[in-house]
Amino acid sequence: VRSEVLQILSRESERVFTTPWVLGVTSPIVWTFMDFAASFAENFELDLWWRSDTMCFLLEGLSIWLLAIPSIKNVMIPLSQLMQSKPASSFAEVLKNAGVSFIVSIPIMILLLCYLRTRNPNPARRAATFSGWTLLVSLCWSCVARALKARLRR
Repeated sequence: VRSEVLQILSRESERVFTTPWVLGVTSPIVWTFMDFAASFAENFELDLWWRSDTMCFLLEGLSIWLLAIPSIKNVMIPLSQLMQSKPASSFAEVLKNAGVSFIVSIPIMILLLCYLRTRNPNPARRAATFSGWTLLVSLCWSCVARALKARLRR
């Protein structure tokens, strides 16, 4: 059964894990940032909306959800297809699976590092800096995803 499921997922992964599906599954991430924004909403001043923590958290959550997650998905699918060969021994399989888990965690750690690195007392600067870094990192991941897809086609 395991080999049949693996074959089906390797053939159909682009159609199964679509971007709308991934955004739907990861919607709790944006809900978390909306909850943070709502907790700061009582201090919200309409004339200074761009400097409020509420707008900062909303922009950060949307940039993670709409920029980073689709590009991470586009990297992880071809990477998992590239690494799906079964090693000869179970020890080698454990090592390969640990290596793949580490490699797959790199984009998430880079996103977390960008989030922690862009902490600034000014909410507008913090949100703009984080969104800019997220856009830049997402473009890099899109280039990596294209390279992985080209490698798979070869």
